[in-house]
Amino acid sequence: MEEGAMEQGSTPGLSRGLLSRHIVMMSLGGVIGAGMFLGSGSTIHLAGPAVVVDYLVGGILLLFVLFALAEMSIHKPVAGSFLVYVRQYVGPMFGYLAGWLYWFCWVLVLAAECTAGATFLHFWLQGVPLWVLSLIISLALTIVNLFQVRAYGEFEFWFAGIKIVTIILFSLLGFLLLVGAVPGHPAIGFGNLTARGGFFPTGFSGLAGALLVVMFSYGGSEMIGLTAAETRDPGRTIPRAMVGVVWRTVLFYVLPLLVIVALVPWTTVGTGESPFVI
Repeated sequence: MEEGAMEQGSTPGLSRGLLSRHIVMMSLGGVIGAGMFLGSGSTIHLAGPAVVVDYLVGGILLLFVLFALAEMSIHKPVAGSFLVYVRQYVGPMFGYLAGWLYWFCWVLVLAAECTAGATFLHFWLQGVPLWVLSLIISLALTIVNLFQVRAYGEFEFWFAGIKIVTIILFSLLGFLLLVGAVPGHPAIGFGNLTARGGFFPTGFSGLAGALLVVMFSYGGSEMIGLTAAETRDPGRTIPRAMVGVVWRTVLFYVLPLLVIVALVPWTTVGTGESPFVI
């Protein structure tokens, strides 16, 4: 505890302005993105209705990873999080490699997210080139990241909230369509879950292939560890945020995807379009 306290005080330049709700929504906002709204089409194509099993398995793996990260973040709430831990406990070379690989990973993810966002906006703004929309989104994200930590946390809280409310409304409306509670629409039922090759139509190979995409989709949840040095009372806030992020992440992925594969035949879901707009 003394060592953790010492490390906590070793980053005096950082403002501890993030609250628990900021951290949870920042992680959820990072997880719920292109991997869900666009990439989930690939997971359905690979695994069929059993895609929900992949997201549950991925959630279990996520639980182990985040709990381990929580322990380290409480012990040493320093700027750099797991990159510092790798350098200190594995070696400087591995810390150096981990830092650059993580940076390179997020450069690619940022490009993918901006491209996915531009793809969605292009549906309404067809006269605007995709690269222009991608550039506008990337500039907007850059400006947001220049805010003070408290203002950035508030922005992430409300922006992630929009995505979460959208998912909840989509899942609720889809469930009402399934059970026939929407006037003028007969009950669709749950026959699509087993109608085309059963619940596991592509077997283990399909599940394994989809799991790779699932774990990519869950990327961003480690943001909790990176915010430890800017969090008020990390010893209490981080564990609570970790638990909240895990079960909310799994829930917000499993429910809408279960609704999708029940509403429409999984064979009609393509890899180049969002399954949320079929």
